[in-house]
Amino acid sequence: MTGFDQLDQNALGIAALIFSVVALLQMCLLVFRQLLLSAEGYHRCTESVIGLWSKGTYRRFNMKEFQFEVIFESPIISIASLINKSHPIRKKEIFYVDGTPTSYRDTKLFKRDQGGERIRRIHMADDEQSTWITLLSSLQLKELTSRAWDKQVRSKNPHINELIMGPEYELAVGIQVRTRSWNFVPTGVTKPYATTTISHIIEIMALMGMYWRVFDQIQWKLRAEGNSFIVTSDIDQSLGVIIRFTITGRRRLRKTLLFLLII
Repeated sequence: MTGFDQLDQNALGIAALIFSVVALLQMCLLVFRQLLLSAEGYHRCTESVIGLWSKGTYRRFNMKEFQFEVIFESPIISIASLINKSHPIRKKEIFYVDGTPTSYRDTKLFKRDQGGERIRRIHMADDEQSTWITLLSSLQLKELTSRAWDKQVRSKNPHINELIMGPEYELAVGIQVRTRSWNFVPTGVTKPYATTTISHIIEIMALMGMYWRVFDQIQWKLRAEGNSFIVTSDIDQSLGVIIRFTITGRRRLRKTLLFLLII
């Protein structure tokens, strides 16, 4: 065997090794891609669906099941006392809806004048967005406009301050962040959901200027209307009562809110 034959065999061996390594890498990438695709629900927790809440979404590898699972954040909505610090989740920070820039940031909502074209694009995608975002935005806007109106009236009529003291707020809509796994989301639910209780939803609807047309606690048929809002309900066997919150505005747009009411 000449030196040239030896070199040819070495070259062929190196080439075969390179091709084997490339094939192995391709196989590893394919397996990793399949693992990523097993993380069901990840694309349903993006910014176009849940806005700024998407920053809490990530994939976590589950060694027992040898697959990725999607972890996301969603709110627990309640009527919270600013005096009594008893909240749905103990030792969990609570954020209040009061229309201030700090409140918008803490409740992970875009401000109306923030982001320009980006905000308009997100609000127009109503068929994609989980519209409990719309509920929280409506509550923020209500607080913002009502407090601004009170301040404006008092500035134009200084004598009112002498007759009526300024409001001391003792109740507010409170938001606590709950971390969930998409593995435990029922099949019929296609977007992240928020949770609350029947007592809190009654109080929130009152804050929104709504009144109840139907309140059947036997079959849990609920319907509330007023102030350009409509609420209806359905039953989900695994989670409880599904509340649909519909907004009809001057722009003649319909926005449907889906979140779950745990009773």
